[in-house]
Amino acid sequence: MKKFFITTSPIFFTMILVVFGVRYFQGNFLLGAFIVELGLAGGVQSTYNSIRSESDKLSGADKVILVLCTFPLLVNSVFFLLVSLNFLSKMLE
Repeated sequence: MKKFFITTSPIFFTMILVVFGVRYFQGNFLLGAFIVELGLAGGVQSTYNSIRSESDKLSGADKVILVLCTFPLLVNSVFFLLVSLNFLSKMLE
């Protein structure tokens, strides 16, 4: 169980960055979206590295849980990237 919490700690760090980005930068959308995107991308990459490095030590159930936790982060990361690019393109028009 200790290994599971060590490998999922990037997810909690990502959640903190996402909440920070959404909560404190509501006035400056682009900066807030950038912080959220940074947190999500970091969380996905860290979790992927954890799965790769710990794959021989983790059980099958732990791997499934990690993948299920990572998939929404990946979807949200793509969503925030698209929203940020859309906002930026409207600003530049």
